[in-house]
Amino acid sequence: MNERDTDSFVTTIGTMLDEAARLCEAEGLAPSTSKARLAALERLFRAVPALDPKHIAAWLDGYTSTRTGKPLGPHGKNAYIIAAKWYLRRTALVSGGQAMADRLARYRAPDSPGRCLDPDEIEALLAVSPTTRHELAFRLVAECGFRPHEVLSIRVKDVSPARYTGDGPAGPAGPATRAAWVQLPDDNPVTPSRKNKTGARPVPVFTCSRRLLELCDEARREGGDDARLFPWGHKHLSVTFHRMKARLAAERAREHDAAAAVPFAARLYDLRHTAITMLYLDALPDQVIRKIVGWSPSSRMPDIYVHVTRAHVDQAFEALAAMKHASMPPAIAAARPAVPRHVAGARHPFLDRRQG
Repeated sequence: MNERDTDSFVTTIGTMLDEAARLCEAEGLAPSTSKARLAALERLFRAVPALDPKHIAAWLDGYTSTRTGKPLGPHGKNAYIIAAKWYLRRTALVSGGQAMADRLARYRAPDSPGRCLDPDEIEALLAVSPTTRHELAFRLVAECGFRPHEVLSIRVKDVSPARYTGDGPAGPAGPATRAAWVQLPDDNPVTPSRKNKTGARPVPVFTCSRRLLELCDEARREGGDDARLFPWGHKHLSVTFHRMKARLAAERAREHDAAAAVPFAARLYDLRHTAITMLYLDALPDQVIRKIVGWSPSSRMPDIYVHVTRAHVDQAFEALAAMKHASMPPAIAAARPAVPRHVAGARHPFLDRRQG
C-alpha cells in the first residue's frame, strides 16, 4: 500500500491516522507528544504520494512555512523524520515499512559551540518566563545540569526532601538547611525511545529545592504521586525558550534603544553547559560530576561542556592567592595584599550564587 489510489485517498489517510492514534495510546505516550506526532503524520500523509524516503526528503527540502515564508531548518525536518520512522516501524498498513524507516536519514544540524552564560544573563531570561513552573523547569537545567527532556520526565514520587549540615561559604549551615534529591527515572514518555538518554541517576537540588518541593505538593494534590511536574512535550519547552529570548530582546529595546533588540544569543542547551561548567569550577570531584550529569567514566564530554574563560582563571587565581595569604606568617601577610590588585575587584558568579 505504498502508492495511494485517488478515490480512496481520504479513507486511506483516515485509516492510517486511526492506526497511529492507537499506537500512541498503546505505547502510553504523553498527550502532548501524541498530539504533535499525529499532527506531523497527518501533514506528511497529505503531502507525499507515497511513504518513501525519496518522496519525504523531496517534500521536506521544498517545504516553506505559510506563516513565516521560510524553509524548514534541520530540527523542523527531523520532527517529521522522527514521526515517519516511528510510524513505519510499527504500522501493519504499509508493506516494507521497517526497511523504509531504516533508509530515512535524519538531517544534521550545523555544529554550534556551546557556551557558559553569565548568571545575570540567566536571571534576566528567567525573569520573562511565562509562568513560575516554566521558570523552575529552566532553572533546574541551568543549576543542576539536567538535559531539557530529562526535566520533563520528573514525577512527584521522584523528588524527596533532604537536609544537610556543613560549613558553607558564610559559616556553619546548620541542621535546618533544606535540599532535595531528584531520582531521575529511566523512563521518559516524551522521547522517541521512551527512555532518558543515560538512564536513571540521582541529582541533588539546592538553590531551588524549596520551590521544587512546593510544586511537588501541589502536583500531588492534583494528580497523585505519578503526576509529572512539567507535563509538556520537548517542542513546547524549546518554543517557550525561543519566545522568552524574543521577549527579553523586545524589553531591552524598549528600555534602551532599537540597537539593544539583538536576539539573546543562547541555546536551551547552553543552560546545561553553564551548570556543568559551574560544577567543575566549584571543584567537585570529576567522577561525582559525571554521576550527576549522566556521563560514563571514560566520556570526553567535559571537553565540550566545560567553558573556562579568562575571567574564570582570574577568579581561581584570586581564590588561590587568598588561601596562600591566609597560610602566611602574620607579619608577612600584613605587609602584602590578600589578592593581586588586577583581580581585587573580580567577581565570582558561582560563589555569589551559592552564598545568596
